[in-house]
Amino acid sequence: MTFVLFGTDGCHLCDIAAQLVVVAAEGIEVTIYQEDIAESDLLVERYGTRIPVILNELTEQELNWPFSAEQAREFLLNNNKRN
Repeated sequence: MTFVLFGTDGCHLCDIAAQLVVVAAEGIEVTIYQEDIAESDLLVERYGTRIPVILNELTEQELNWPFSAEQAREFLLNNNKRN
């Protein structure tokens, strides 16, 4: 399953979230990549006031900040099932 961590440069909460996601994903077969919302007006409009956000690309389920490593792990596990 593929997840996106939306954020942007200079966002300290995004840096924290990236560290939490690394911990949360340990031992789980997932792909997580980071995307800078500043590269797209659409992403800025959608996520500009909510980043960091984790998105499941398949189901479009989102986990909005604030979240802990435990909450991120639960999100990854619960949204890692293929239907």
